Amino acid sequence: MSVQIKFTSNGCCTAAGVGNFSVGDTARVGAALAHHLVREAQCAVYGPEQEQTQQPEQVRVTKRGRAK
Repeated sequence: MSVQIKFTSNGCCTAAGVGNFSVGDTARVGAALAHHLVREAQCAVYGPEQEQTQQPEQVRVTKRGRAK
């Protein structure tokens, strides 16, 4: 499964198939490499379609009135 990421800093990653990357560049990489670059190296963010799936859904909690 490939994941789209967008780089937020300059660097080099031959494992991603790109020699050098700069701010704003995008790449499609495997899920494990994407996780490494986003979470561990903190040099990228997930693309638009992955941001929606990575963020947990907000649960709306409501109070119900008691029956009198």
